[in-house]
Parts: sequence; C-alpha cells; structure tokens
Amino acid sequence: EQMHRAALDATHQLVPHVPELRVAVVTFTNGQWSLAAASGYRADDAVAAGVDGPRLEAALPASSRTPVRLVDVPALDLPDGAATSVALTPLVSQGQLRGALLVSAARPFDQDGVDALEGVAAHVSLALEGAARSEDLHRRRSERRFRALVEHSGDIVLVMTDEQSVTFASPAAERLLGHSAETLAAAPLEHVIVPEDRPLFTRAMARATRLAAASNEPFELRVLDAEGRPRWFEAAIFDLRHEPEVDGIVVNAREVTQRKRAEADLGHSEARFRSLVQHSSDMVALLDRRNDVTYVSPSSERVLGYLPEELLGAGLAGIIHPEDRAVIGGLLSLLVPSAAGPSSTELRVRDAAGAWKTLDVTITDLRSEPAVGGIVLNAHDVTDRKILEHDLRQQVLHDDLTGLANRVLLQERLEHALSRQGRGGEGITVLFIDLDDFKTVNDGLGHGVGDELLKEIASRLSSLVRGADTVARFGGDEFAVLLEDAGTTELAVETAKRLLVAIREPVAFGTRRIAIGASVGIAMSSDAVTASDVILRNADVAMYYAKRTGKGRVKVFAEAMYLSAFERLELKADLTEAVAQQQLSLEYQPLLSLSGGEVVGFEALLRWHHPRRGAVSPASFIPLAEETGLIVPIGAWVLRQACAQLRQWRERWPERSLTMSVNVSPRQLEEEGVVSDVARILRETEVEPDWLTVELTESIFVDEGASRVHLCELGELGIGIAADDFGSGFASYAALQQLPFSTVKIDRSLIDGLTSGPGKAAVQVRSIIEMAHATGLSVVGEGIETEEQLDTLTALGCDLGQGYLLGWPASAAATEELLRAASPTEALGARR
Repeated sequence: EQMHRAALDATHQLVPHVPELRVAVVTFTNGQWSLAAASGYRADDAVAAGVDGPRLEAALPASSRTPVRLVDVPALDLPDGAATSVALTPLVSQGQLRGALLVSAARPFDQDGVDALEGVAAHVSLALEGAARSEDLHRRRSERRFRALVEHSGDIVLVMTDEQSVTFASPAAERLLGHSAETLAAAPLEHVIVPEDRPLFTRAMARATRLAAASNEPFELRVLDAEGRPRWFEAAIFDLRHEPEVDGIVVNAREVTQRKRAEADLGHSEARFRSLVQHSSDMVALLDRRNDVTYVSPSSERVLGYLPEELLGAGLAGIIHPEDRAVIGGLLSLLVPSAAGPSSTELRVRDAAGAWKTLDVTITDLRSEPAVGGIVLNAHDVTDRKILEHDLRQQVLHDDLTGLANRVLLQERLEHALSRQGRGGEGITVLFIDLDDFKTVNDGLGHGVGDELLKEIASRLSSLVRGADTVARFGGDEFAVLLEDAGTTELAVETAKRLLVAIREPVAFGTRRIAIGASVGIAMSSDAVTASDVILRNADVAMYYAKRTGKGRVKVFAEAMYLSAFERLELKADLTEAVAQQQLSLEYQPLLSLSGGEVVGFEALLRWHHPRRGAVSPASFIPLAEETGLIVPIGAWVLRQACAQLRQWRERWPERSLTMSVNVSPRQLEEEGVVSDVARILRETEVEPDWLTVELTESIFVDEGASRVHLCELGELGIGIAADDFGSGFASYAALQQLPFSTVKIDRSLIDGLTSGPGKAAVQVRSIIEMAHATGLSVVGEGIETEEQLDTLTALGCDLGQGYLLGWPASAAATEELLRAASPTEALGARR
C-alpha cells in the first residue's frame, strides 16, 4: 500500500498542472485486473467503479513491456468517459506483467510525460522485483529450517503412503532403531512393529485417515529395532495427504522405553513401599480425587491417638483447626497431576485427648501414578519444635523491658513492606523517636523509674498506631514506628505530632508527676530509596537534625542533611569553579518515535566530574545550585552547549530533523533577563526556536509570579515547552491549556506501574495520552526500561519514548556514532 501511494505521489509531481489529472494503480494477478489505489481528479469515482478488465487486456496485453498512449478514446477508468487522453504504463516483475500505472487527463500527454511515467513504473517494478525475491528467499529459509529441525529431532518422523510404504524417514529412525531409510522403505511399516501391537497401529491409521486429521489420542506401541529387541514408543498419526509439500500420512514417534521400565519398577516396589509406610514413625494418609481419606498408616495412633479407621472418609478433616482448613483446601485445589515436586504446610490438628498439635505436612500429588492413584500426605509431629521456636523468636525479636518489637524485627517487617511496595503499595514511613533529657530521669530518679517511664511511653505509642503498623524499641530511650501505607509526607508529620502530644502527657509516680518530651525524625521510601537500612539511617539523621534545631520538633529527612556544614560550603565553592575548570559536561539521551523507531531528538543531561569526589550525583549538586543561585549561570552554560551541539549535528545530518530538550529550573525562570538570554543563545548558535524544547517540572503550574510570564514569552518565541514528570504531583489538565505547553512527559512512576499489568497506572497513562492528543499536545513516555512498558505505551498511542531500554545517556562522541549508524535502532541496542 505504501509503495502504491508513493507511485501516485511521484506521478503527480512529474506531470504537474495537467487539468483533470487522475492516477491509478491497477494490479494484474492470476489473469485478473483490479484497482489498488487512485488519486487526483474524481478518484472516488474510480474506486467505486473499479476497472474494466477486458478493455485493459485489449489495450495492454500480458506481453506488454512499453507504455501505451491512447488519444480521443473513452477513459478506461472513468464510467462517464470524461477524459480525452489515457496513458498505460506496465509494471513488470520477474518477466511477468504485474499491473499498470493508469493515468488519465483532459488533454493528450506529450512524450516527456510518457517518459516520466515510464520511469516511475520502472522504479515500482524494481520494488516489486525486490519484494518477490525477498518472499522467495524467506520460503527457502523456512524450508531449510524445517528440514534441520526434523533431521536433528530426537523424535522419529515418517511419511507413508496409504499402503504403509515409507517414503521418508528422519535420521532419528536409524539412530534409535538401527533401521536405515532404505530398509524401512523396502516393506510395509507394520513389519517392524511387534505383532501384538499391529492391530493397535492399524486402528490408529484408520482413525487418522477417516478424520483427515491428527489422531486425537496418542498411543503407545512396541517397535522392533535392527537387533530384534522391542522398544516402546508414543506415537501420533497425521493425515497430510492434502498438503502438496508432504503428500502422505505422517507418523511422529517418541521413545518412552525408559518410562515404561520405570513404571514396571514402580509396580515391583509397591509391596516394599507399603511395608515401609506401615512401619514409619510419620503418619501417612492417602486421599482420593474427592479428597476423602482412603488410607491412614498405623502410626496415626502413636502421633494423634486415633485408630486409622477413625480417620477414614471425612474423619481427618474434622480434627483440623478451623483456621487451617482453608489452607489445606487451597493447596489441594491448586494441585496439578504430575506437577514438579511436593508442597508443604503446617497444620494444627486436635489429638484424641483434645490438645492441639502442629504437624508438618508434605503433600505429593500421585494421582497420575497407577501404583498410588491419589494424593499422599506425610505428617510429622513438630509441636515441641514450634513451642521452642516461638519462645526463641519472642526473645530474639522483642524487647525484654517493653515487649515491643526490637530493631531486628522492625527491620524485617520494613523489608517485607518494601517488597510489597514493589508490587503496588503506597509510601512506607519510619518515625525515629528519641526522648529528650531522659538521662536526667535516670540520674535523678533511678533506673527503676526510668524503666517504668519507658514502658508507659511504649504503651502510649502502641495505642496510637494501627494494627498493621509496628512500634519498636531500639534500645535506651530510642523508639521507632513503621507506618505502612502512610500516604503523604503531611500525613506522616501529622502522625508524628500526635505521638509527641501523647509522650508529653505527664506520668504519675507516687506523688510525683514526670513530663518528658521527644524529637522525631521522618524518612519515607521512594524510587531512589528502597533499602531498609537506608530508610532507618535517614530517619535517624532527620531525628538528629530535629534535636539540633531545638528538641521537641519533627523533621522530615532531606538529601541535604547528609552533608555537614563544612562539606556543603566546600561543595558550593567547588561548584562555582566547575564551569571554568571544565568539570561540567553534558550527556545526551535519545528520544525515539514509538511508531517508527527512529531517533528524533535528544535530552541534554548535566554531569559533574569532581577532581577529588569523582562523579557527583545531580541529586546532590542541583539543590545546592538552586540554593546559591549558581543554577542561573550553569543553566545558561548548559543551554549554550546543547544548542551548539545540536547545530553541529543538524549540519552534519541535514536529513534528520533533530531536536534538543533542556531542563530549566523554576529558579532560572524567575530571572528577569531569562527570555532575552535564551533568544541571544539561539541567535549566536544559529538554532531555530522550534528545534529547542525546554522541560519544566510541575511546580510551575502553581507559580503565579514572573515564572509564568517568562514561560509564556518563551512560548511566543516558538520554543517547545514540555511539562516534565506529569502525573506525579498536583498539575491539572486545565493548567496545561492555560500555559503554552507543546509536550507532556509522563512521569516515570506511572511508567513503572505499567509492568504490573492493567491497573490504575495504565488507566491514568491512557487518560493523559488522550487528553494531550485532544488538546494538540505530543506525549513522551520517560523511564522506559522493559519491553512490556514499551509495548503498552505504543498500543496506547504514545508519540515518543525515552529510557534505558531505548538508549542510555552518552557523550557527544558516542552519540555521533549512533547518528552515523545505518540502523539507529541496532546501534542503540548495541550501546545498551
């Protein structure tokens, strides 16, 4: 279809300004003419009317190789005969007529026009020739691949006639049986089948040929090898006489001799197995397909005090703890015959004396084993072990004084919560609480009073959190609270303040009333923080800052807290010299069209290589640059470097309409001269405004000051403006229309959510894409790291994509290698 459309467009360009010009592509297949495409004057009429095959055949016989020009005759492609001139140019592939360019107009064509049409037809014919050769090559490769698979298969493949005469035998026949293809072809196939199994083979042949399809039931039979020994095979028969490439009845046979021997061995060992079971110290039970007990070993009397016959039928189910019946029922319902390996669980079972015992039960599905034909339960009494484990766990994972969880248990639960968060949970929060001036209580009133105070504080904290949350004592006067699904930072702060109020309530000790305060540090999980020890450390750091700023406070952890005052001052000073010392550099990450797969632009990403510290994370130095105002000169440097680089690439590869995206901070937009600075850089680097896109975070949506004014002025220059990280915060769809945005970049948190299947993230992504397209905005999916995310975004109609799956950020030199590559997609794959 694309080739036909290209031919129509080329023809219109070669013969312009011709009145009532219409171009059509007609195809000639199996002796039939049909209209493939048409454009120009009254093209819809041509499509509706079709073509007159006999008249085309008369004007352009199948042997034609040169154009035919007809003057003053009714148009072959117009029902009303309005045209006065028709030109037919044949399309030839592999020496055969494949169709024609049918061109009509209101005046005769000159020789130049006919020559031009012949040139277009030659190009289309060449394309048809290439497509035909490609199809032939693909067919030959498929044939070779199929033959290689058959020749190297461990199964025997035979092709027979109706009389069981073998016309083809795969090499596996000689490898497994010692029979050459010539030997098998010399006599009917049943001669190598064990005589007792020949009727079975004959019936299977009849069934397959009668149904003209594969036998629905594979069957087993014995085949004699070259030394006369019987070998077991599982066979299936396919009637493929209707397939020209096969023209025969196909037998596919897989050797199962070893399996049959194993089945025989199983039968021999049944008596020994029964003897072992009856004398085992563990209890063994056998369930039928309705999960009724059909056998219980004699050890049931020793383990539970019941005679075996008391537990038959539904008797065993009646003594299982009610809470555990659903567990065993679920496991039994999920069993699949011949599944790989047994499953285990622990059940509480009431013994004959009425006491609850814990049994470690192993469930093995042997319903497919003829010697068993049921589900086997092996139960071992672990009651004493469970009591010991509970006592030990209580000691190891809980605080002796308060009974709260200790550090080990809290970290264990934090890790479990983080694991669940990876499957779609909300934010996880840790509150680190340190009592203020607790040492004064211990020193002044004694450790006994101090211990009672700690127990009272522990009780108050436990009463104020949900059952799913965890309160722990870390030792001394330190406590921690794990809040699962805490939600926003504001809710976490509100919870911390509520705990502080409870802690400050005075505690009575005889005639004394003691009041104490606390400082709280808050740390939350995020995309960048997913390790339990990091979250705990962050909460501890935040608590330290809360104490340092006056005690009795709540502080939320921030990355800046990691740096000491000296380090921050040093880093600020170093950042001032970074541009002059050429420590800053740019890397470029490609943006790809999701529909076409080609590279359409790049995003410039700032990097800092410190002479002593090495690579400094942007998350560390960008906030410092914002805080000090250095972001303004650094941002100007980034913009100039990126524009200059883009200009070089546009000059080297003028056929590529490359664009460049640059991040701009809200601090830069506040500067009075930001618009004139950007305009000057564009002029000096000779970059057109529409080649550049500036990316801004959602904070600009709520800024009503100078930033909005400057943003609108940048849009008036013709610069593209992208809403970065859209969907992660508080931006509204209405705000997109109030500001001059041209692009929406979907936040990576929503892209990450696409890996868990259809859900809230997918619905939100679809909504963003549909909204953006409805308002004339393009959409970029950033942070694409999996094929599933890529396929989903493509299916939803996302325009562009960016992420590690499509291409890592790289230096300008490495990016030029990508642009020089003949296949950018392959080059990206190699660079990943």
